Amino acid sequence: MKNLSLGRSNLTVDQIYADKEFRKVILDEIGQISAANKLSGLEKPKDIYLTADAFSIENNLLTPTFKLKRNIGREYFKVQIDAMYEELKKQGF
Repeated sequence: MKNLSLGRSNLTVDQIYADKEFRKVILDEIGQISAANKLSGLEKPKDIYLTADAFSIENNLLTPTFKLKRNIGREYFKVQIDAMYEELKKQGF
C-alpha cells in the first residue's frame, strides 16, 4: 500500500475513515487486487464505507457462529448504503 499523508495529525479514526483521499487509496488497492485475480465487474466494489465499529454478536451484526446477519447489517448501515448509491448515481454508475 502506498504511503498516505492526510496532512493532519489530530484526526480521529472516524475522520480518517471518512476522508475521500483515504477511501480512494483503499479502493485503488482493492481494485488492483481485483484485477490481479481477474474478478468480474460485478465482483468489484464501486465504493466502500469504513467504520471503527466492530461487527459483533453484542451489536447484533453477527450470529453466535460469527456469520454476518445481512438483513440486520443492511438496516444498521442503511443511511451509509443509501448515501453511497446516491453518490454513485451522480457519477453515472
